[in-house]
Amino acid sequence: MFKSFKDHRLFMGFMLSYIFVLLVPLTMGALSYAAIIGTVEGDIIDSNISMLEQTRDMMDKWLHEVEMTSQQLSFNKNVRHLLSVNEEEDPTYHYQLKKLLDELVPYKIKSDVMDSFYIYFKNNDTIVTPDTVYRTPLFYDVFLKNNRFSYEDWIELLSTYSKGHYVPNFDADVLHKETAPKIAYISTLPLQYEKTSKGAVMILIDEYQIQQLLEKLNIGEDGWYYIMDENGTLITSSSSNLEEIQFVHGSLADSKGHQQIKVDQREMVVAYATSSYNGWQYVAVTPSNIVMQKAIKIKNSIKIFIAISLLIGGFIAISMAERYTKPLKNMVSMLKDFVDGEWPEKNTYEYIESTIEQLAKKNETFQQTMEAQLPLLYVSFFDRLFRGDFNSNQETMTYANYIHMDLEGKQYVVLILRMYEHQHFVDETIVKELGMSKVVIKDVIGSYIAQDGYIHDVDENEIAILKVTQKENEGEFKQEIQDLVVAIYNDLLKQYNMQVFFAIGNIYKDVQHISRSYQEAMEVLDNKVIKKQSKGIWYQDIPKQQAVYYYPIDVRQRLLNLGKTGDTEELIEFLNTILDENFVRRNLSLAMYEQFIYELRGTLIQLRLHVNEEDGIKHILDRIAAPRSLDEIRSVLVEEFEAVSQKVNDQKRSHNIELKEKIIAYIHESYQEPNLSRYDVASQFGLAEGYLSRFFKEQAGENFSNYLEGVRIKEASRLLEETDLTIQEIADQVGYNSVQSFRRAFKRVTGLTPSNLRI
Repeated sequence: MFKSFKDHRLFMGFMLSYIFVLLVPLTMGALSYAAIIGTVEGDIIDSNISMLEQTRDMMDKWLHEVEMTSQQLSFNKNVRHLLSVNEEEDPTYHYQLKKLLDELVPYKIKSDVMDSFYIYFKNNDTIVTPDTVYRTPLFYDVFLKNNRFSYEDWIELLSTYSKGHYVPNFDADVLHKETAPKIAYISTLPLQYEKTSKGAVMILIDEYQIQQLLEKLNIGEDGWYYIMDENGTLITSSSSNLEEIQFVHGSLADSKGHQQIKVDQREMVVAYATSSYNGWQYVAVTPSNIVMQKAIKIKNSIKIFIAISLLIGGFIAISMAERYTKPLKNMVSMLKDFVDGEWPEKNTYEYIESTIEQLAKKNETFQQTMEAQLPLLYVSFFDRLFRGDFNSNQETMTYANYIHMDLEGKQYVVLILRMYEHQHFVDETIVKELGMSKVVIKDVIGSYIAQDGYIHDVDENEIAILKVTQKENEGEFKQEIQDLVVAIYNDLLKQYNMQVFFAIGNIYKDVQHISRSYQEAMEVLDNKVIKKQSKGIWYQDIPKQQAVYYYPIDVRQRLLNLGKTGDTEELIEFLNTILDENFVRRNLSLAMYEQFIYELRGTLIQLRLHVNEEDGIKHILDRIAAPRSLDEIRSVLVEEFEAVSQKVNDQKRSHNIELKEKIIAYIHESYQEPNLSRYDVASQFGLAEGYLSRFFKEQAGENFSNYLEGVRIKEASRLLEETDLTIQEIADQVGYNSVQSFRRAFKRVTGLTPSNLRI
């Protein structure tokens, strides 16, 4: 196993370390064995208290959302108007109702716990929901007839002044039109009128969501939980025995803690916590024998664990030592390739540390060398930038950040400064003088452009200036450039008697168009006889007599990319920029027009192939080939590019439907897994958990957890009716960890127990 004594020494060092690590927890576990029962009992109680506190904090957050939503609705301008008018007297009444319905749409999917809401207008005997408007008696008959409140009691509940109170056991579901347990929050409208009610906001809270939080408590089959508000009103409970609940609640002394009491001759451990937000108390009642049984199970598990650990610990220590010795040996061998030396006689880790330190120093030297190369990289970057060699904004920004340049901005423009002196270079003296002049000019330019501009040498007597701004108004930026040109020109003339000329390209909003601005500035120099008295000329101000159309490779590629992403607005805006340049600004011959249109036609064909529409290619050729004016050709091109972008968007929508169906199919295939969760499904389809939650609710119309539970209970109902399987076996088959959780979920969904359904 060991090739040398040095290998053996390294191996034994690892193995002894692992054995020591193994013995420490085993020894401590043996010493703490006698105290395990009390510790575990306390842990279970603390776990329940912690879970109650988590539930309390989540409930406080939910209730705050509910109350804030109620306040937002009460301050709505249309709500306040409708509270004070009469339908028969106000001719704008129905128009105001329509406006209110439109404004209620964003509230429909506010949160998981807020199931639905409606607004009661007393003066017109009207109920407004997020979807429509009802007369109050009709609304009650359709949605609330099976509620525990009579119509008269319900109206009195809405009409009695209240700044906000909760009504438990309010069975209704306005949005889904099915009876389900809810908690109603009622607030009088308007809020500022004391003891006067013109209407009310009622928000229905999904009691099922609250119970789901509480079901995570470790209370066993005979345990139960409840929530009591500050006035002693029972909000929700897993027990129907009100006498036991009142007995337990009367024994609570502090706002948080636990105590052991007898309930109906049974020893029970009561854990509880109180909300500082609204005074509600959250209580879990657990049979004492459940707590002790868990402690005994854990104690026995520890005995088995210690025995097994002692048997296999040595084997694990040997295996791990062998496993981690090998990479260290390989590391030392690799390090020997970079530094001189033999196998270390001293501690292996010290050898690795000293070697890495040497490599770090070499790396530091390398970094210093790279810093020295930055000026060359700076020049190379600007050469590529002005040539338009970068394929995307991301690539450009990556290179710019590498050489410590910040090109983040709203608008860009390139200026080229040309010096008049020494137009012909004949000897070394003139070249040196010109070099000194450039140093002076750069120093002056640098004092003006500060942090939002960059300088680059074009040739012996030309300097390029890239100006970046955070301003969004093009007119303001153009004026800034004009002022900059005048300031630099006057400074050089006054202090150094130097006369210069500025050629200025157009202003662009995209970093990819910097090359275009540079080319335009060069075109100003090539096409203009510069006079001594002229400070600078913009590209847009020179006469355009280009004989060649404008459609370089980078522009063509960007047009293709915009079409493939389906960003119709930006696509058409960019297309119009290209068409303006060739149809308006350039004086092209007929042959050049035809060649340019031929190029655009090729781009359109590529996009059609991208969306698998080969049949549309002949249609494009026919439409563009027909004799037309430039305006007609332009209109055809815009229509065809819009059409292909719309096709891309249609394919995206089709993808959403397909994804929803795949997710639903996956749920139906995997619902039997007890640990199936949003995270698992999101991972299966490469989505973020939050995005999956929103996507599923938007596409399927209900929460992911509700849908999964519905699938499980539906299959459980079928098995109860068609098979002789036990309830425990059915609970296992449909994905529940315990029969108690299954029973509670079954009753919550169907209103029956599993045994009742089978009978």
